[in-house]
Amino acid sequence: MLMLDGLPPPPNTTYRLWARVNGREVVCVPFVPDGQGHVAMPIPTYPTSAASRVSVESLGGLGAQPTGPRVLTSTI
Repeated sequence: MLMLDGLPPPPNTTYRLWARVNGREVVCVPFVPDGQGHVAMPIPTYPTSAASRVSVESLGGLGAQPTGPRVLTSTI
């Protein structure tokens, strides 16, 4: 479960969750916080269950690697 507070809310902010698996960044899921900057949503089991770290990117593009600024990083 992804639970975050305090993200800049819409209208123009989309985020993407990334997982670091075996030294590679693997995209998990894009998401948009509610009007108060809150997110509570289930996340895919893979790749997150195999990850050593996850991060949240302010969406900079739709490529296979993060291109926008990281707003959060956590080891798991």
